[in-house]
Amino acid sequence: MKSLEEKYFKLLESISENETIYKSFDDFMAILGKIQTENPLFILDQLNSNNYSRKNIIARIHVAEFIRREGILYTANTTLINSLLTVCLQLVDDYNKTKNTEGFLFVKKVFDIIFHQVNIIPKEGFENEANDETRKLYIQLSYELLDEKYYSLYSKNDDGFYNCIYFILMIAWDENLEKDFLKLWKKIQYYLDDYGRDDPICETWIEAFEVLIKNKKLE
Repeated sequence: MKSLEEKYFKLLESISENETIYKSFDDFMAILGKIQTENPLFILDQLNSNNYSRKNIIARIHVAEFIRREGILYTANTTLINSLLTVCLQLVDDYNKTKNTEGFLFVKKVFDIIFHQVNIIPKEGFENEANDETRKLYIQLSYELLDEKYYSLYSKNDDGFYNCIYFILMIAWDENLEKDFLKLWKKIQYYLDDYGRDDPICETWIEAFEVLIKNKKLE
């Protein structure tokens, strides 16, 4: 009788190079649910694989969706969230070499996970606060995606990339993280203008900047 892991790898190998990303979605969700019960570390191993073929990118997209759907990171797991962010950076680098935008679907899901399950910006009363390494990776990824070389992806309404920007904008900043905030503030102006600075999605950025200006005037 085949193990669950063997069934996973058989499913992975069955992905054809030209099939749609979500054709195997239900099968992956079913097998991942069973594996997670027996071997929680399996997901982490798959994320950390050095294989970035299209099959493995699709599998990672499904793994990220499983993590998002199951709320796995509502419980603090620094190793897992840092692995997700590291894979994001690798997929962005892969895009810059191959122009394959499918990896942004994974990145989008990771931003979704962080927004809903991880306290990336410290807030009193909130659990599962990200540590410094996680925050560093998050800032690095956000800074890269806000670069002007990706404007064309945004203007094309690419689903993956467009939603990455949406989640970056949705993060509520704390003025105490002045250095990190100002680093991204300089890069995000294009998107604040596109959304409209009176749009609610832009409010937290503008308000955080105004607080910094006010505090500097009081010094």
